[in-house]
Amino acid sequence: MRFRGHQRNRPGSAVCYDTAMMFARLMLAVSIFLGLITGALGQDLKIYFIDVDGGQATLFVSDKGETLVVDAGWAGHENRDARKIAAAVKDAGASRIDWMLTTHYHADHVGGVPQLAGVLPIRTFLDHGESSENSPNAVKAYEGYLAVREKGAHKVLKAGDQFAFGSGAVHVLSARKELIAKPLKAPGAGTKPSGCAAAETRKGDGSENEMSIGFVLDFGRFRALDLGDLLWNEEGALVCPVNKIGDIDVYLTTHHGSKPSGNPVMVNAIRPRVAIMNGGAKKGGDPGHWNTVKAVPTIEDRWQLQKSVLDEGVHNVADEKIASLTPQVEPSWIKVVARKDGSFTVTNSRNGFTKSYGPRR
Repeated sequence: MRFRGHQRNRPGSAVCYDTAMMFARLMLAVSIFLGLITGALGQDLKIYFIDVDGGQATLFVSDKGETLVVDAGWAGHENRDARKIAAAVKDAGASRIDWMLTTHYHADHVGGVPQLAGVLPIRTFLDHGESSENSPNAVKAYEGYLAVREKGAHKVLKAGDQFAFGSGAVHVLSARKELIAKPLKAPGAGTKPSGCAAAETRKGDGSENEMSIGFVLDFGRFRALDLGDLLWNEEGALVCPVNKIGDIDVYLTTHHGSKPSGNPVMVNAIRPRVAIMNGGAKKGGDPGHWNTVKAVPTIEDRWQLQKSVLDEGVHNVADEKIASLTPQVEPSWIKVVARKDGSFTVTNSRNGFTKSYGPRR
């Protein structure tokens, strides 16, 4: 008040004061507007689990607008999978791919990368290094990938690597048969699962599956897990004798929910709240694998990208939680919107069905 009275006793001081107040109000309005814009464009992590007919394609969009695509589905089919991924990128309000992460070089994961590169610009390619397979089909898929990889930046990921993704971080758990040596700093990590002593071991297949890049994406208290097509023994080794992963909110079933994966010791150790299966009508979606997930004490819900016809479909979830009831050419996905407090929503693009989940108790 003394400042205002003192200004009034000076010639022209009222004009100066009014101008200062107008400027202050303007700056306040700009600040509020920018805050609203930031809130509208950021704050949340978005994940699109895209139906590519039993392959894998997942789009992550950070709270800062960065994009990470994990695998790109199949080649051919008149650019079907590339168009589906591009539709998800557009839905997210983006126009490019900042990181293209290929978990391994099987056709249902890497096959669609060249077609995707023809639809959207890709800045940086992430993979585990050279292909481990030399069959004609494997060589063809790998060489097709290399042809587009050389047009962007490239980095080989190793177990233990991590990189920032918006306000979150990606932690690489496995790559090229190597696993992280120490537990992550996360809830539940460092514990000793009770099932390790009696855990079953199985023979590996010696393929690119064993080379898969697996990772955890942390965003505040929210955590999502994708192990690519990692196999049974490697899954077990990630949690036995010590749980290196910790608690997971959203778990993408390993290897499309196939029989060679889904080790119950691992699935129970990560204590998933919601699981999403990216199998096809006849590919992946093994009833036993899905029932293992269903039996986990912490599981709150399960969603599917495509309805399975295996075992007469008795293990399928309700239709409202399935993105495609039959194989589709048109884009469809299960979308997760996660917040830093650990809460998230899941939406089926086919019917708009949405369910919300609060922070882990």
